[in-house]
Amino acid sequence: MPEQHTASHSSTRRRRSTRLLQSVPIRIRLTDALGRPASEETATLSINCHGCRFFSRSRVKPDAWLTLEIAPQASEPRRVRARVAWVQKSRRLRGLYQVGAEFQTPANLWPVSDPPDDWNAFEDAAPAVLNLDAFAEEMKQLLAVAESGTYYQLLEVTAV
Repeated sequence: MPEQHTASHSSTRRRRSTRLLQSVPIRIRLTDALGRPASEETATLSINCHGCRFFSRSRVKPDAWLTLEIAPQASEPRRVRARVAWVQKSRRLRGLYQVGAEFQTPANLWPVSDPPDDWNAFEDAAPAVLNLDAFAEEMKQLLAVAESGTYYQLLEVTAV
């Protein structure tokens, strides 16, 4: 169901895409506020083409990067990189934090059978899905060049 907006909101503060109050299973991979890697399964509280809101057991810092796996039980889960936009300690649920995450690139990645009309604009957007294996291989190659190569090789430029 779409989230309702009150008349007191300015038209310039309208959402970039309609927010739906919907629970979608996700797996998050992050680095917590103490610098420790963490992974947990949770579900969204709300979703849109620009990100989502969810509860986490891990305290994360605003502006930290995390990876969301949408539909983690599927044969091909969708992985997307997201930035922590805000974090709020839950007042009612001890030990939980409510997290607002913003996709690096807006896209309609959610399994919604009847998405809002304004989500159609994001259907053709380049998917923000990460290939973790390709990323890891690229990082290994860059580290090898950084350890034994020159700055020119690392930057893939030639000396003039």
